[in-house]
Amino acid sequence: MFEKTLKQSVANTLTRLLGMAVYLIGIGIVARVLNPEAFGIYAFLSALAFIAGFLGFGFGNELQNQLVKLQYQGSDANRSVAQKEIFFSTFYAMLIIDFVIGGLLSVTLYHLDTALWIRTDDPSLIPIAKRLMALAIITHFMTQPFLLVTAAMYAFSHIYLASTLQCITLIVNLAAIFITVKLGGGLIALSWISLVYPLIGAMIMLFVFLTIQKWRLMPMPINRIIARVRDFMKESVFFWILNIAGLILFQTSIFIVSMVGSVAETGDFSFYQRLFYAMVMLHLSALIPLWPRFSHENEMGNTIGMTRLLRQAVFFTLLYFGVGITVAILFGPRVVQLWAGRVVRVESFTLF
Repeated sequence: MFEKTLKQSVANTLTRLLGMAVYLIGIGIVARVLNPEAFGIYAFLSALAFIAGFLGFGFGNELQNQLVKLQYQGSDANRSVAQKEIFFSTFYAMLIIDFVIGGLLSVTLYHLDTALWIRTDDPSLIPIAKRLMALAIITHFMTQPFLLVTAAMYAFSHIYLASTLQCITLIVNLAAIFITVKLGGGLIALSWISLVYPLIGAMIMLFVFLTIQKWRLMPMPINRIIARVRDFMKESVFFWILNIAGLILFQTSIFIVSMVGSVAETGDFSFYQRLFYAMVMLHLSALIPLWPRFSHENEMGNTIGMTRLLRQAVFFTLLYFGVGITVAILFGPRVVQLWAGRVVRVESFTLF
């Protein structure tokens, strides 16, 4: 099992590396096309969308745990029905919750004074930023239910497929950005691509997953959805608290910069923030295949196995960040300059 987990971890990491390369190239292209203020708004929208990704109430994390637990319970037929029911009840619950919250939040932000978040000398950017902010909230809240399929794929050990589909999505997105730039598209067109395309990609992943599992859409009454979700709501809340902690760690700084600095400085700061984010996401991609193993060892009551896995994860984490932070300190500014295609100001904001 260790050899299988190691192969999955390597494959997932390599795929994520390619995905990150595609992502960073896309940002570099956009940074060269947009002026500093327009790119600052583009970076702000990315941060806003990132926040929506952390407001999933921990459903995805607990869904993965529940699906893994069911792998070792009952007959094949009963297990498949139970897994299908827990998946669709979670999916429908998130669809309803995110539709309501996303709609209310987008309307609220649209009617608030945008100058509170975006400081610019170009008044024409304000109405554009307001509309794009509403679009960012709506599209990413709509995307969250469909992203549950990633947790389901990991639970069923479809890690190679999930990583490959994510990578293909990023490559097609990069091609769309390149074509848009060649056709003379600006902030609005590029923002639409970066905000809407992930929703399309998530829908495609859901279709592929349902096809592999030979599942069809499962209509469920609202009372059944509530009952199923209530069963693991407590555990989901714990995961949600961890997600909020990650949200504060990753995204609070860019909002502080946007309020105390200019929109152009927000864009410059986002380069360093994205490098930090890429480092963290690469680390997580290497450890994700351990999740089903932790759940399996916990279900079997194997404390020794869980302890061994934890030691391996801690050792890898210390080694990874020790090397990564050293490299970032030595070569970070030069990498950002090559990436952005211009000299990026290194202000005190970078300390965030």
